[in-house]
Amino acid sequence: ANYNMLRQVLETEEKILSFPRLQVCEFSNNLIHRIPVALCCLCELEVLDLSCNSLSTLPLEMCRLTNLTRLNLKKNILRTPLFDLTLTDDIGVLLEFLRTCLNARGGEGEGAGAGAGAVQHGTRWLDLSHRPYKLLPAEVLSITSLTTLKLRNMGMEMLYEGISVLCQLMLVDLSDNFLDALPDSFAALTCLRSLLLSNNFFKRIPYSIGALRLLEVLELEHNQLTVIFSDIQNLT
Repeated sequence: ANYNMLRQVLETEEKILSFPRLQVCEFSNNLIHRIPVALCCLCELEVLDLSCNSLSTLPLEMCRLTNLTRLNLKKNILRTPLFDLTLTDDIGVLLEFLRTCLNARGGEGEGAGAGAGAVQHGTRWLDLSHRPYKLLPAEVLSITSLTTLKLRNMGMEMLYEGISVLCQLMLVDLSDNFLDALPDSFAALTCLRSLLLSNNFFKRIPYSIGALRLLEVLELEHNQLTVIFSDIQNLT
């Protein structure tokens, strides 16, 4: 009975809003797969334990929990920076990442300046360059209105197929990583004008970019290409 009650409380936003003064929430060892946005309205929350659940992503609004001093996300299935966050880790990096993504989505702070993730000149862009995430965080895929995505020098070795949901992208910068291929789903980014792939490990021009008929700029310097002309012919 206690298990069922915990699960219902966490996944029912109306019930969460009934406890605006909550400071400690312990929800470990359940089957929770989603954190409702309402939980992010508990501005007095200081301790949040969501370890040993089934979370695959975090709501961007979680950045509003600025009073958090302890957060446990261990043993979930997250693809988030600091996905194995423990009670003793500094959570500031994670909250800053979520805030950056939320700003890029226009969730708050729109037009507030030129910081990473801000909205400039009507263009929605997100710059996560030089952050050691290694994988594209799943939370980024929720910002489907993005037109510019910069993932330079992140130590990335692969991209997920899910990037196809960002179909409004016009510029993608993947320079200075460890990529040697792009997923087939990259072909869905048909609005792309600029693709920057310099300083990676590509041996051939990725076939998936053959569908990018609006592409105007393709940068592939400092890779391991051995053939150019036949690859380009295959793309047309």
